[in-house]
Amino acid sequence: MSVAKNILVTVGVLVSMSVASAAYEKAKHEIGKRAHPTFQMATLNKSDREKLEKFEDIFNSLAKDLKYDEKAQLKIEKDLDPSMELLRKNCIAKNMELADAKIISYSKAIDKTLEEYWDAYSKMIGAEVEKRGKGICRGFADLLVNKGYEIGLEIFRLESDKHAANIYKANGKWYVADLTTQITAPWFFKDKEYFYRMPLEYYLAYGQMAGKKKVMSVVVEGKRIPLDKFLETH
Repeated sequence: MSVAKNILVTVGVLVSMSVASAAYEKAKHEIGKRAHPTFQMATLNKSDREKLEKFEDIFNSLAKDLKYDEKAQLKIEKDLDPSMELLRKNCIAKNMELADAKIISYSKAIDKTLEEYWDAYSKMIGAEVEKRGKGICRGFADLLVNKGYEIGLEIFRLESDKHAANIYKANGKWYVADLTTQITAPWFFKDKEYFYRMPLEYYLAYGQMAGKKKVMSVVVEGKRIPLDKFLETH
């Protein structure tokens, strides 16, 4: 290759790098602008402020202590199989008694059994993840629901086909806490508050489940509700 061509190639590479760098900086600026938390602790009433202060302390403590470990999560689920099978049988027996007594219909008895089963399962998974200090996104989300319930926070598991996080209400609006991202990619956002004080609309655009709104659901007492339907009723 001639010297002239070498120069042209070098210039082209430098220009491309410059354009890419400018685009990256612009993207960072937009993300930073949109990601700014839309509630401040000082604007909340005393009860909500105390809950959220506790929640953020819990979130940061778990992020520090938990390890992402897929094998550990699978072992937890396997170890719980015997307990869950017993629970399933008990739920079936109890709800079929209600159906036999014509207190509820058989179809409602089946639905009730499934919801009770999955609600109990999620709580047990979350407790085991905390006990063993290891898990993955679905286990972390279950654990954060347990912790949120303990302090009276309105919090649920938010999930898609690939990931799970949490959705909770503050100041009348929905926010997302993504414990997995905090644990596995703490560099993702410069301001760590974005991991647990992310407006839902921001998370849908930039979070780990960006572009997944159509397949996202919220787990409420063992029942999976499509995100759009959940937002209409909660």
